[in-house]
Amino acid sequence: MKKNRIFVTLLLIFCVFNVNAQLEKDSLVVYFKQGYSAYDANYKGNEKRMVAFIEHIKDIQKRTDHNIVSVRFHSNTSPEGTLRINRRLGDKRAASVVERLHRDLTFPDSIVSVDPKFSRWDDLHAYMHEHKDMQYWDELHQIIIDSTITDSRKEVLVRRLKGGVVWNYLLDKVFPAMRNAVVTVYVGIKPPEPEPLPEPLPKPEPEPVIEPAPLPEVEMVEKDTVPVVVETGPHDQLILKTNTIGWAMLISNVGVEYKHRSGVAFHLPIYFSAMNYFTRTLKFRTFAVLPEVRYYFPQFEGFFAGAHFGLAWYNVAFDKLWRYQDHGRNTPAIGGGINVGYKMPLGKSKRWGMEFSLGAGVYKLHYDKFINETNGKLAYDEKRTFFGIDNAAVSFTYTFDLKPKK
Repeated sequence: MKKNRIFVTLLLIFCVFNVNAQLEKDSLVVYFKQGYSAYDANYKGNEKRMVAFIEHIKDIQKRTDHNIVSVRFHSNTSPEGTLRINRRLGDKRAASVVERLHRDLTFPDSIVSVDPKFSRWDDLHAYMHEHKDMQYWDELHQIIIDSTITDSRKEVLVRRLKGGVVWNYLLDKVFPAMRNAVVTVYVGIKPPEPEPLPEPLPKPEPEPVIEPAPLPEVEMVEKDTVPVVVETGPHDQLILKTNTIGWAMLISNVGVEYKHRSGVAFHLPIYFSAMNYFTRTLKFRTFAVLPEVRYYFPQFEGFFAGAHFGLAWYNVAFDKLWRYQDHGRNTPAIGGGINVGYKMPLGKSKRWGMEFSLGAGVYKLHYDKFINETNGKLAYDEKRTFFGIDNAAVSFTYTFDLKPKK
């Protein structure tokens, strides 16, 4: 697992991420007057859409074949104000929508996220990508994507376009539609429950055992005997493995573990992916290593706990707007954490087996944020600390016993 909220979510990723391929989503848009952040039920039909959205989500929560896996809040502002004012206004708009929803709905904190805002012009850029037919698209796009121009300079250039005609068009037709907060709920379809196995048939009564006739007694002659040493106890082991969750995410991976007979083991998994998920707007390119020291508890066969170190380079994209990459391509996510897991044999030989493990950790991140388009411009770079689930594995294993030489 490498390269990665996003991780960020990312690493965060590695996760974990037995993501159900069948996802549906439903969204609610709440509009605000210019400069206002309080929820206005009567403005542009907000309450009518709010009630319909709440009833739909309540219906989903009652169903047994669906579950809500993620709730995302994103607040938008029009770019007339300063970056500081727009950020504060966007945060208050998101908070007012959350407060209104909480009167009728509750969601676990673990599935709720609020998208960050980085630039005054991000929202206009996103709006233009969804409205390719808007007037003056080409002239505006040329100014907005130019990373060499400051936000204040961009506003001056846009206000001057065509003698102010473009700015008046934005004030009248575009900016009112951008002053909103969006709630997006992602719904997963649960797989069907497996049918119960039939009860086993009762075992037949065993046949009576006929004891053989006793053998005639044979006179025993004592001879000098040589003691035979029978080797007992556990051996050192070398274990090869691969993580099926990684392969499900199109991340190739292999792991090797050396387990000492005392129960102490060293584990080294390596993950690598250089693929887009069939489109440039969705990718999870990574290279990561997570060396780990483990201890297997003798009183609980198969259970182990460990501590790991993590290092991951990443180049990822999750939507059509942004791509994230470790800063300068040479600033990997670095950190570590703890793991717990269980290993079980498959078959009588116990060479083949399965391993289940889950870990959490803390990582230092420094990544660049690019506009997610061909040769997209660098928009922002950020440093942050990530804490959460950083690896999950359901692995097939093969074990070699390392018997000492006689």
